[in-house]
This record gives sequence, C-alpha cells and structure tokens, in this order.
Amino acid sequence: MVMMIIVVMMIIVVVVIVVVVVVATAVVVVASTAVVVVAAAVVTAATVVIAATVVIAAAVVIAATVVAAAIATTIAAAVVTAAVATTAMTAAATVTTASVTAMAHATAGMRTHLLAAARPTRPETTAATASASASAAMKTASWRRVNTRARTAAETKRVNAQRRREKDTGNTGSRKLFGA
Repeated sequence: MVMMIIVVMMIIVVVVIVVVVVVATAVVVVASTAVVVVAAAVVTAATVVIAATVVIAAAVVIAATVVAAAIATTIAAAVVTAAVATTAMTAAATVTTASVTAMAHATAGMRTHLLAAARPTRPETTAATASASASAAMKTASWRRVNTRARTAAETKRVNAQRRREKDTGNTGSRKLFGA
C-alpha cells in the first residue's frame, strides 16, 4: 500500500508538473499574444501617423502650389499693368509732344502774321519813322567806320613792331630759313 501511495503521489506530482507546464505555456502564449497585439497596435499607430503625415504633406504641397499660383498671377498682373501704364504714358507723351509742336508752329505762324501786319508799307511810312531809320543807319555806318579804322591801326602797329624786331636782330629774311 505504501507503494501505491508513492505511485499516486508521483502521479499527482506529474499532474501538477504538467498543469504548471500547461499554465506556464498558456501564460507564455497569452503574453506572446499580448506582445503581438501590442506590436500590431504599434504598427497600426505608425501606419496612421505615416498616413496622416502624407495627408499633411499633400495639403502643404497643395497650399504651396495655390500660394505660388497666386503669386505668379499677381506678378503677371503687375507686369501687364506696368506694360499698359508704359504704353499709356508713351501715348500721352507723344500726344503732348505733338500738341507742343503744333502750338509752337501756330505761335510762329501767328508771330510772322503779326509782324507782317505791324510792319508799315512804303507809302505809309511817316517822316518820323523815315528819319529814325536814317539816323539808325548813319549810326551803324559810323560805328563800322570806327571799327574798321581801329582794326587797321592795330594791324599797322603789329606789322611795324615786327619789322622793328627783325631789324634789331638782323633777321630780315624769311623766318623759315632760320628755323625760328
């Protein structure tokens, strides 16, 4: 009977060991499953983060494209506006120049007309006008004579001084011969 008790105890010990091994295996399996579940959760979270990042990056690219298009449109509008303004200013300058030229021609024509209208004709000249004209002509002729006399005197003085110098130095011939 003792033997039987020993065998039963051995069976109990084996059963306990088997139960412990089974429980330990179950715990390991549960723990492994938990690790796998956690890993799956991490992978899922990482995938969600990556997807969100891609969506945000796409939104940023779209926004940047919209902003770049707006800037390009603004620049193009500014260039077109500048070109139109330049054309308008050139046209205005051309019109102004043409107007100023036309006014100058009209003024010159009017001046010529007024001078012609104000100039008395021969029969209409009065004695005072005729004597004033004659007096002015005489004064002009008088000054011309004075100026001519002064120029002639200055030239004579210069020639005489040159002759005196040549006489003093003994150089009465051509200057080209002496290399002066």
